[in-house]
Amino acid sequence: MEKKKIAFILAAVTTASLVSANEEGEKFSGEARLGYQYTDVETEDSNEVAFGVQLNYESARYMGLSVGGTLQGVLLDETPDILGIPFGDSQNESYGILNELYLKGVWGGSTVIVGRQILETPYADSDDIGMVPNRFEAATYINSDIPDTTIVLSHVRSWSGVDAPVPEEFTKMNGSDGVQVLGVEYAGIENLDLQGWYYFANDLVDITYLEATYGVDLDAFELSFGAQYSRQDYDGGDNNDIFGVSLEGTHAPSGLGLAVAYNQTDGIAADNFFGGGPFFTSMEHYTLAEAGDDGRVYNAALSWELNSVINGLALGAGYAKIDRDIQDDANEVDLVVEYTFNDNLTTSVVYSDISDDLEGDTKNLRAFVNYSF
Repeated sequence: MEKKKIAFILAAVTTASLVSANEEGEKFSGEARLGYQYTDVETEDSNEVAFGVQLNYESARYMGLSVGGTLQGVLLDETPDILGIPFGDSQNESYGILNELYLKGVWGGSTVIVGRQILETPYADSDDIGMVPNRFEAATYINSDIPDTTIVLSHVRSWSGVDAPVPEEFTKMNGSDGVQVLGVEYAGIENLDLQGWYYFANDLVDITYLEATYGVDLDAFELSFGAQYSRQDYDGGDNNDIFGVSLEGTHAPSGLGLAVAYNQTDGIAADNFFGGGPFFTSMEHYTLAEAGDDGRVYNAALSWELNSVINGLALGAGYAKIDRDIQDDANEVDLVVEYTFNDNLTTSVVYSDISDDLEGDTKNLRAFVNYSF
């Protein structure tokens, strides 16, 4: 290990511990994560072990204003070729990053956040699937003054993290123009949630996203129906129309759940843009984006929360068929085991088996132990 990387994390822990003890109203939290990953791609394979620390701080609020930040670091025991989900930086080496640093103002139903921050929107999200999630440099305004309605406006300049071109530093999105985001969420109709989003990237792409989810309780059963539509309209003339439907059912007494979903693209290949993507059929690795032009994805998943048998244990299994317009199709199988020891300690194991006539076959195993404080 590089000594400066270890010193960076130790200094971060010490500094954050000291500032958290100052005045009432401050918030200090953190997480330690141990990660392991094995990836087998055709004739190559790799093993990775990583340890990460995340330290979050937000000051007490004064006249509606507060400041906050998150310091994150990850240490890798070795630096193999990147075959799976990136754990390290662009060279798959250890690194540290100040991935949140913001000024926040809260006045009534309005919140303004300026600086490095979390965004959770359909096409820009944290996508916490590795060691360091996505974060964004942005100016964001959120308003909830209208009953049952949330309005989001954001100018997003750059991003870092697991999906970014350079995970270890903030790189510009769409050059100096950035991306402008408008979102509206409405929950004023019983059992129905509606949301609509528009993304404008000057001289690059306009993106529209609409989603409706209807949920109903039938005694011991909970059902949810979803529909989504998106259009990605590029400045050069290429575009697509994306459709999706989903049906989820849960038997509450047993904890058993079943979900089926379908997505299709009419036009050029779908894009996840700045995160994991919003598509109903998304798996651990493949999404509708991998289906290519005029592609389709069929998805089915089972889940089982075994609280009545072993409290805190949850199992999951998913299957997706990626039906490309060309002959080279693919499928992915995911198996998930999660166990919650208590409010602070959780573990998860995810195994994925991908068969792909076009890109080749891949097997990936990820295991995490998370301790929050």
